[in-house]
Order: sequence, then C-alpha cells, then structure tokens
Amino acid sequence: MFEARNHWIPTYFRDDFMGGLLRTTSRSESENYTYNRFTGPQSSLVEFMMNFDSALKSQRNTNAKLNSDNEGYNLDMKTSLGIEKHASIVYTITVFYQVQEEICASYFKCMVLSVREDGGMLHYDIMDGKSKIFSVVHNVNDHEAKCSCKMFEMVGLLCRHILVVFRDLEKIPLKYVVNRWTKDASLKATFEIDGVIYD
Repeated sequence: MFEARNHWIPTYFRDDFMGGLLRTTSRSESENYTYNRFTGPQSSLVEFMMNFDSALKSQRNTNAKLNSDNEGYNLDMKTSLGIEKHASIVYTITVFYQVQEEICASYFKCMVLSVREDGGMLHYDIMDGKSKIFSVVHNVNDHEAKCSCKMFEMVGLLCRHILVVFRDLEKIPLKYVVNRWTKDASLKATFEIDGVIYD
C-alpha cells in the first residue's frame, strides 16, 4: 500500500475538477525557490518587504519576457484540423504542445469501436494506441463530453478520446478552455468578492 502512495490523492479526487493542481509540485517548488533567493531567517520585516518586492519584480520581468517570446513564436502544425489551429491561438506554447500531442494521438492512434445513442446522448467506445478502451458520453447539442479517463477533470486539458469526438469542430468549446493555460490568463480578473471583480 505504501508503494502505491503516489496514487492515493489522484484516486480520491478523481471525480473533482482539479484543473492541473495535482499534476506536479513544480509550481510550489518554483515559488519556494524564488522567494528563498530573496529572503532568509534573519531578515527583518523591512528587509523582507524590500526583498519581496524584488522577487515580484523579477517574476513580472520573467512573465513579460515569456509573453514577448510567445508573441513571435511560430508553432508547427501536425494536422490540418481547425481545432489544432485554435489551440495554437488560445494556449501558451508549452500547453499547446501538450494539447497538440493529444490531438495527434486522437487523429493517428485512437479508433472508435462503437457508437450508440441513448436519450439524446451519444456513447462512444474508443480504443487508443495502448489497447485500452475508454467511454465518452457526448451531448451533441451542448458540445459537452465526459471521458472515463477523466483527464480534463484532473489536468484541465482535453484528452485524446474527447478530441476524437470533437474532431470536426473548428474550435475547442470555451467551457473546456481553462483560463490558467491560456495566453491571456494574466490579463483576466484575478478574483471576485461579493460579486465585485478585482484586477
């Protein structure tokens, strides 16, 4: 049981939308590294505040550089699908390549085994390159889909199985574009209190 400890939390939160929070600890480790470079246990409150400002300026500078690099970057398309083109416009470079990998897998590795209709919902059985079979339930009218692999709920990115179903769409439905992975993430409102949005 102890050997399987890295599966405990993902299993417990499998049905809850986590949007990539359980993907890695690198985000918190990166923040710790950044602030540890500017502070120490012997720092006074004034030193801490000045160092904290320096850390924020450093992060903002890095963010501005990454945004600048993102603007001029020419992405390689691997398919002729409109959904891939839309992903290149919406997502950051790193996330786009992850989405592109899923798009390519849906295009080249996945195969629809069966489709059946039940009460206005389409139920797909899809086999991917690993010979595993996944179930996708698709509401055609609302462009909603749920997959048994639950990648969207865990990571916040569409899986190859749902992308098989969405292959004919020109754009990723907006409900499946998680703000944290987009180029405009830092330009949107950061929080809301009692109906008032603060930037």
